[in-house]
Amino acid sequence: SQGTNLNSDPLFVNPAAMDFRLQEGSPCIDAANGTEAPSTDMDGDSRWDDPAVTDTGTGTPTYADIGCYERQP
Repeated sequence: SQGTNLNSDPLFVNPAAMDFRLQEGSPCIDAANGTEAPSTDMDGDSRWDDPAVTDTGTGTPTYADIGCYERQP
């Protein structure tokens, strides 16, 4: 499978404290390959389409976030 790579800061909440959740404005939001992403994240939360972010992901759905946590409303 082919993943999605970015050449920018993913804007994790606090990587030094191992908090790899995404901050608002992260380029990882709605940018993953939804066909490859599981339907839920590490916390069991469903993938969520952030209406403030243009979906740039591929596959189905086009709005999965890159990473192990889906940014929640």
